[in-house]
Amino acid sequence: MNTKVSHAIHKKELLLHYQEQKQKERQFQENALQEAQRLALMLVEQFGVERVYLAGPLAYNKFSAGMKLELALEGIPAGAYAEAIGHVKQSSTFEVDLIDLHQADAWTKRALKEKGRLLAKK
Repeated sequence: MNTKVSHAIHKKELLLHYQEQKQKERQFQENALQEAQRLALMLVEQFGVERVYLAGPLAYNKFSAGMKLELALEGIPAGAYAEAIGHVKQSSTFEVDLIDLHQADAWTKRALKEKGRLLAKK
């Protein structure tokens, strides 16, 4: 086989592989977003959280395997945080971090204001 033809075939295979990987990444992010939405609704309904925001890598479309779903909570009732995080961690196949915005630092609040996304509210 001529080297130009061989190179063209190899290049096409690489392109197909790249496209498949990108599709898998998009599907993984979509699954993570659906899970974040489900958890946000649960936090509002079962734990009385006022608002739940998407934060972290998923909010920036940079989420990949091994990363945690980050949900920022506004108005979580006193004493409900520990029970909420325990319930969320048991009910999700994703690693999850809950951020109590009442306790969050200025950087986290600013990043959330710039890139965060409201998922659920009372």
